[in-house]
Amino acid sequence: MLRNFMRFCKRIPQKKKIQIGIVFVVVLILAVIVVLYFRIFAAGTDISNTATIYYTEGGQNKSAQSNTVVTTLTSPPALTINFSLKLQGRTNYSTTATDIKIFPVGGVTPLFEKTDSSTDAAGNGSINPTGVNVGTNYDFQIKVTNFLTKSIKNTTFNSSMNLNFDVLNSGDLDGNNIVNSLDFAKLSAKWGQSDPAADINQDGVVNTIDFALLNSNWFAQGT
Repeated sequence: MLRNFMRFCKRIPQKKKIQIGIVFVVVLILAVIVVLYFRIFAAGTDISNTATIYYTEGGQNKSAQSNTVVTTLTSPPALTINFSLKLQGRTNYSTTATDIKIFPVGGVTPLFEKTDSSTDAAGNGSINPTGVNVGTNYDFQIKVTNFLTKSIKNTTFNSSMNLNFDVLNSGDLDGNNIVNSLDFAKLSAKWGQSDPAADINQDGVVNTIDFALLNSNWFAQGT
């Protein structure tokens, strides 16, 4: 088959060979563009590329067809971060609307953020980040409502890694990442009431226990 194809090529005039070469290059470029497009937007799709060359010889239209190549694109495996935390003043560490950010080392603009993460009663959770690279160092930050942020900095990202944020300090009731008189004002306004927004230890009532937790971190700031 290859010998017949070589004989066929020798019969093609030089000018036609140049034209065929140009057509082949164009077809190749288009095939690459299609592959890249589906690589980005349609992973898991089969791509079939067939190049057909037409030319005229002796007043007759002739063609030579290449083999068909089928490429199956698959999505890369999801990246996973397993994380754990503890909440000062509580024994149940379950959370909702937990905010996790990933920054370039020393950066202030996050490359990735997930604002609706959650943890179970033991304080364990997981996320699937995007826009980050395995083997690169990043700063990781976590924020839970009523608690100061906490960061783990300059840490190498792995495809399946574990981040232990340990204890998050309580008292940031207004969410400005510092414990001060603004937080005390919010706590005082809910004194004796059952309000989760000021009930730091979540025992059902805003009282001296919550004040003691807030006061233990007076003027503390998140990292």
